[in-house]
Amino acid sequence: PQNAGKTHAYGLQLAGSMQMRHNLDGFGSFTYERAVFDQNFITIGGAALTVQGLQLPDTPKLMASLGTTYRSGSFNFSPIIHYTGRRYGDALQKESVPGYYTVNFRMGYETRLPIGKAHASLSVNNLFNRHYIGFINASYLQNAGQTSYYPGAPRSLVLKLSIDM
Repeated sequence: PQNAGKTHAYGLQLAGSMQMRHNLDGFGSFTYERAVFDQNFITIGGAALTVQGLQLPDTPKLMASLGTTYRSGSFNFSPIIHYTGRRYGDALQKESVPGYYTVNFRMGYETRLPIGKAHASLSVNNLFNRHYIGFINASYLQNAGQTSYYPGAPRSLVLKLSIDM
């Protein structure tokens, strides 16, 4: 693929955390992104696409995350909810893809060993096995209907073990 037109993008991301109690932290982020075509262009087939000012395909305007971490002794628990806003599968915004939520959950354990600090965690990503479109392969030079949609990751487990020496 080649660049066939001009675009621009701007956005804002806010992120923060707060200790709500001695053993409970809250955290979150909010992202707004505006990524648009600056001009109309001609497709591979020669048709003119009127896309100036439209959001780029597979680019959500809104994303957000919200979570907490609860600590009890050497253990910690973190539920996190992620939101990805509506996207489009084509440059003309005829193929709308709805926004989606996923929930992740992480459990961790830390302890001191003679060789350093040991960390173990188990994360369950997409806890409720939500079905969603994860990636959109959209060619800006093609007409609607020629886009490939790929599923998002199903529920998965990630085990991490590490030692800080």
